[in-house]
Amino acid sequence: MVRIVTVVLFIYRLVREIIQKYTPTTDGYRVQARAMLALQQGAEAFLVSLLEDSNLCAIHAKHVTILPRDMQLAKQIRGDPALQQ
Repeated sequence: MVRIVTVVLFIYRLVREIIQKYTPTTDGYRVQARAMLALQQGAEAFLVSLLEDSNLCAIHAKHVTILPRDMQLAKQIRGDPALQQ
C-alpha cells in the first residue's frame, strides 16, 4: 500500500510541475483523481511494454541483463522519434 501511495504522489507532483511549467497563468489547475489514475496506468503500460521489448533484445543478444544498448535498440525498432536520444 505504501508503494502505491508513493507512486501516486510522484505522478501527482510530476503532473503539477508540468502544468506549472507550461501554463501562462498562476491560477492553478485541478486534476481529478481518475485522470491521475489514467496517467499512471498509461505510463506503467508504456514502461512495461518498453522493458518487454528491451528484454527481447537482450535475449536475442544472448545475455540475461537488459543493457542500455538493448533499450536503445528497442526504442529504435519502435521508430518513435520522440524516444530517440
